[in-house]
This record gives sequence, structure tokens and C-alpha cells, in this order.
Amino acid sequence: MFRLRVSGGPRSGEQAVLDAARPCLIGRGSDATLRFADDPYMSRNHAQLALGPEGAWVVKNLSPNGLLVSGQQVKAERALRPSDVLLIGRTLLIFELVDPAARRPAAFPATPNAAPATPTAAAPAAAAAAAPWPPPRRPSRSPRLPRRPPLPAPRPPPPPPRRPPRPPPSRPNRPPSPP
Repeated sequence: MFRLRVSGGPRSGEQAVLDAARPCLIGRGSDATLRFADDPYMSRNHAQLALGPEGAWVVKNLSPNGLLVSGQQVKAERALRPSDVLLIGRTLLIFELVDPAARRPAAFPATPNAAPATPTAAAPAAAAAAAPWPPPRRPSRSPRLPRRPPLPAPRPPPPPPRRPPRPPPSRPNRPPSPP
């Protein structure tokens, strides 16, 4: 079972489980399965996720605005792998497995020589799948660093340099005036 988790955008933290029986239409329109009315960069019918003929989930681009899957632009359609990141408009979606242990082939057990899962061991996995994502943040236990003292006020600019005094005007040699 797969789900889409909204990792970025106005509805960050929400998730939707994909139903293999019907395709999932993503867009702003009222007929969209996953409706993002608050994303102005998303088309009414932007993308469609459906189970392909080989059993893999396929994303189809229905918009001229385009979409990115794991950093690569999708023109028509592309098969999805777990942990692929879809950028549709300004919304970031992560395509992921709900319970990775449920999809693991029997040839590759979770741990070597592991005992088969019992119903009591499966209950925590089901509870973990239903737990909200992202988990609530814990307060930091690191001590707070002291604040840096404020910078001193800038110095005023230096005064302009003083000019040397002007010499007295020179007088031509004149005879003294009679009294």
C-alpha cells in the first residue's frame, strides 16, 4: 500500500493513502481526488497517479505547467518508485510505502534467521503506520549559548584638517605717507 505525504507547501504534514482500484487525480479543481485549492501554481487537473499495466504506479502529466519527479521534468508519464519526490505547482509530495515490511519479498527477510511475524508483533507496525507524520518536535536539550555583547556605536568621523593661517597680503614698497 502506498501513500502521498505532503512535505512542502500550505498543507505540509498531510497524507493520503492511494487506492489501487481507482486513479488519483491531483489538482485545484473540484473533481480532483487530492484537491489543493490554495496552490495558485497548480492546474485544475495537474497530474494523475494510477496503477500501470506492470503493477507499478505511474504518474501522468496533465498540465502544460509541467511537474517534476525527483528533480526530472515529466512530459507525459513516468513510473514511480518509493521515496520519489513530486513537485506539483508549489506543493512537494513524497510517494512512499505505508508499511515497507508488507512489500518485502519472502526471499529477502527483514533480518536474517528472523522468526515469522506474530499478530502481536504486527500491531506496533500498524500503529506506526497510522501515527501522524511528521512526529511532534521535542524541545532541544542543548544549553543556550550566551548572547554576544552588542557592537559598540560607530565613531564619529574625524574633523576636517585645519588650514594653515594665511600670510598677510604683501604690499608693494611704497614710501610712507606724510603725516
